[in-house]
Amino acid sequence: MRFYLFSMRNASLILFWIAIIVAITTLGSTLGTMWEMVERAFGDAYADHSLAEFMLILQALGSSLLYAAFPFFGSAALYLLESHYNRSEVAK
Repeated sequence: MRFYLFSMRNASLILFWIAIIVAITTLGSTLGTMWEMVERAFGDAYADHSLAEFMLILQALGSSLLYAAFPFFGSAALYLLESHYNRSEVAK
């Protein structure tokens, strides 16, 4: 019961850190699965780089932010609800 109360009391902080971890791991996994393309894109400074190679990096950043958006939104919502609840409780 103690762990449950701790988790509920700090839910917004827990979801915030989950959002950060999800963003980092998604970015790493997306770049890791197609590392050869990324390496080719930045391997030779004088090579003619195609738009698709740079789009891969943008896709990795976008997907990592997309997957992290839901836990981050949950974190923000819980934080706002908690701060509103605490203010109304103090006013009573």
